[in-house]
Amino acid sequence: LAAALQRTLLLERLPKVPGVALAARYRPSAADVVGGDWYDLVPLPSGRLAIVLGDVAGHGLAAASVTAQLRHALRAHLLRDRGPAAALQGLGEVIAALLPGELATAIAAELDPATGDVAVANVGHLPVLHAADDGVHLLFEGRGPALGLLDEVDYTETRLRLAGPDRLLLYSDGLVERRDVPLPDRLDALCAAVAAGG
Repeated sequence: LAAALQRTLLLERLPKVPGVALAARYRPSAADVVGGDWYDLVPLPSGRLAIVLGDVAGHGLAAASVTAQLRHALRAHLLRDRGPAAALQGLGEVIAALLPGELATAIAAELDPATGDVAVANVGHLPVLHAADDGVHLLFEGRGPALGLLDEVDYTETRLRLAGPDRLLLYSDGLVERRDVPLPDRLDALCAAVAAGG
């Protein structure tokens, strides 16, 4: 039942955005098929595209149920078109009012396909990776505490511009999770893999 619910949260196909190549891969752990990870791509009324990655604490049916609620609540806040930080702020208010005790991390990025401008807000999640001509960078700016951790938080955004073959990578902890290697070393290894064309 939990696996069926989680499958309903995955996009059947990605939206078509002229000038932008989009790709998504969802591969759950073999040891725990149902988790709290989700991703979303939401075309906005302004013509921008919202790109979301989130992770609810926990596993199984309870986590999948909370994931469904947060995904839909975040879509509603994104469609107000007030920016990613405001959307995540609204999602934090939903958790505080309706899902007390739940914790989640998320990244919301809004891309303007016409200019390449991107606004990114990050609430407790791993940093977005930006691969550009001058190298691979992790975006630590625009990060705040996880949703549900504090009652009142003013989230911020960081901005960048994508040009030519630039790439953004949003990923969950499962991509870099290894208990025998410190997190900074795992992030360095990810950057090196992306720089090498991985």
